[in-house]
Amino acid sequence: MFLRRWPLGGPGCVHKLGLNLQFLQGVRLHVRSSSLTDACTLSKVAPSQAPNPSSPGKGQDAQLSPPEEALWTTRIDGRVRLRVDCGSAQQPPCTVHQMFCRTLEKYGGLRALGFKRQGVWEHISYSQYYLLARRAAKGFLKLGLERAHSVAILGSNSPEWFFSAVGTVFAGGVATGIYTTSSPEACQYIIHDCRANIIVLDSQEQLAKILQIWKTLPRLKAVVMYREPPPEKMARVYTMEDVLELGAQVPEEDLDTILDMQRPNQCCVVIYTSGTTGLPKGVMLSQDNVGPVPRYHLDGTVQLAGKLHISST
Repeated sequence: MFLRRWPLGGPGCVHKLGLNLQFLQGVRLHVRSSSLTDACTLSKVAPSQAPNPSSPGKGQDAQLSPPEEALWTTRIDGRVRLRVDCGSAQQPPCTVHQMFCRTLEKYGGLRALGFKRQGVWEHISYSQYYLLARRAAKGFLKLGLERAHSVAILGSNSPEWFFSAVGTVFAGGVATGIYTTSSPEACQYIIHDCRANIIVLDSQEQLAKILQIWKTLPRLKAVVMYREPPPEKMARVYTMEDVLELGAQVPEEDLDTILDMQRPNQCCVVIYTSGTTGLPKGVMLSQDNVGPVPRYHLDGTVQLAGKLHISST
């Protein structure tokens, strides 16, 4: 089922994002400062070629749920009626992409992610984060991600985890995390239950689990690895660099069309329990449910500290 919108303080609005030449040049420079983004060849994107996010404010009224929709659903491709008329919703409904565009407008040049590579701290700005998420989204589409199907993520905290999850939502899919300690049987249950087309994982140990169960997962089309490469060349097993390169082959307009079709009351995340007392249980979260929480905390944190880090080891 979907959870209701959380009541958050302060009025909110969705702003139109304008990318000028100076901003895009800044994106290019930031990309070159990180070994992760260097490996993705994003530094090859010229300022005039960088994607221009569709306006998050455009058609906002049309994205409100029609009155005939129910307040809950058990369908991963369903929609719900948002509780925007009961006094608890103090910010207008928005999609994850709209929230990200609003963040870019305010904090695009600030650090979004911090991580260590070979003992050295590196950082990814919100502008880079957005470009990586778009590139991952297009790569997942190239691998065959279908609407309202999942990309499952089985790995430790890392930038790849984050931009894979956001990229999944951008591509019209549903992001699903799996505990790294899960058994092959638990992985099989979750991957089947969330209708995953792709699984992203971080090590050969996790790959071994998936290879044991892949034959029982007819919807699973591809495995994507980060941190550790596959032990040998395997059919339908890709590195994250491969996926980002594949994403470069998909026109930006194709992704923009998918983003324009998204609505705040559609499912974008499924969260599963650990399954310690039985089979894992999944909870679906709508785009509007996911969006306001980080938006609220981001505004407060950035205003206080001037920057926000999400660290990984």
